[in-house]
Amino acid sequence: MKKSQVSTEFMFFVGMGFVLLAAYLVISYNYLNLTFERRDIITSLDTLEQIRNEINLAGRVENGYTRIVNIPPNINRQGYSLGIRNREIVVRFKNVDYARLLSTHVNLDTYTNGSLYFAPGNKIFITKVNDEVYIDKICNMGDQNICSSVHPGCQSSYCILTCKDNVWVYSSECGFGEYCNPYIRRCELPS
Repeated sequence: MKKSQVSTEFMFFVGMGFVLLAAYLVISYNYLNLTFERRDIITSLDTLEQIRNEINLAGRVENGYTRIVNIPPNINRQGYSLGIRNREIVVRFKNVDYARLLSTHVNLDTYTNGSLYFAPGNKIFITKVNDEVYIDKICNMGDQNICSSVHPGCQSSYCILTCKDNVWVYSSECGFGEYCNPYIRRCELPS
C-alpha cells in the first residue's frame, strides 16, 4: 500500500467522523428543543389546571368558602398572562393560548367588562356567596370592603373580608358581643 493511499483513507474516515458528529449534534439539538417545548406546554397546562381546580372546587363547596390563590411569578423563567371569561380560563404563554372550561359560572368583579386578566405574581381571591362563585383581584387595587362592592346579598351574620395593606383579612361586622370566626366564616358568641 502506498503512503498516499493510507493518508487518503485516513482523511476520508476523519471526514466521515466529522459528518456523523455534525449529524448527531443536529439531531440531539432538535430533540432538546422538542423537550423544552414539551416542558413549556406541560408547565403551562399544570398552572392552568391548578387554578381551574381551585375555581371548580369553589363551585362544589358550601357558601362562605374563600380561598386566595397565588399565581406563579413566571413559567419556566418566562412571562405569561392569565385570563378568565365567564366559564373559560386561558393561559397565554409564548403567544399560544391554552384554554379550559370551568365547571361553574364565575362572577367577576364589578370593575371589569366580562373578562378579568391577571399578571404573573397576582393573587386571585375566590369566594362563594349565595351559591355564586366570585373571583376578584381588587385587593391589589385597594378596595375597602369586598362584601359591599362585589358580592350581593352579604349578610351581617357572615364575617366580612376587607383589604388592608393589600391582604384580605377578616373584619368583625358582627353584632354586639359576637366575634368573627374565620374558620367557619360566621359571627358567633364567645363560649
